[in-house]
Amino acid sequence: MIAVNLINKSVVAGRRRRRRLRQWFFVLMTSIAVGSVPVWLEYSRRHLVRALTTEKELNEQLIASAQQQTRVLDVEVATIRAQLARANALRAKRTWSGLIATVTSAMPDAIWMTSLATVPSMAPAGDREISPIGKTRGSNDQNSAASIVTLDAPREMDIQGYALRQKSIYDFVRELESGKMFANVRMTNATEESLPTGKAIRFHVRCSW
Repeated sequence: MIAVNLINKSVVAGRRRRRRLRQWFFVLMTSIAVGSVPVWLEYSRRHLVRALTTEKELNEQLIASAQQQTRVLDVEVATIRAQLARANALRAKRTWSGLIATVTSAMPDAIWMTSLATVPSMAPAGDREISPIGKTRGSNDQNSAASIVTLDAPREMDIQGYALRQKSIYDFVRELESGKMFANVRMTNATEESLPTGKAIRFHVRCSW
């Protein structure tokens, strides 16, 4: 069998050139696509790093702001605690005139006192608080603050004396308990003693508020 090609040679050559051009174009586009993948990955990596850096900086700013607010609140809480301690100490104080008036009004005729004293006699130092108001002048430390010592007021009182009868002591204690000055009244001791004028009962009563 004899095959006869009637197509012009120039047409066949043109078709071959077009086929080769399509092949080269496909290879070129494939090379470009493959080469652009690392570039796109690097761009994505850098964009992600910038986003994470920005988020980290924002978080650090938020943490610093929260820490600053916490320090301010701590100073305010310390100030309020110091003020409350001073207020409690003032509320716990009792005037001598009020104490003496309460005790003498509750005393029966058969009782006389020999001693009247608060416990303790000297107010001890209470809680030590830090106040932002008392910063020392010229101090380089921003956190330096003067400490405020609150003195605890006496909260108890001892009454000592003599009574002619035991019942008079019980009446005295009940009368002190019925008033509003003391929260607790208790007799701690009562012993009979001989005096130049006769026998009497020496008593010791402690009142607290």
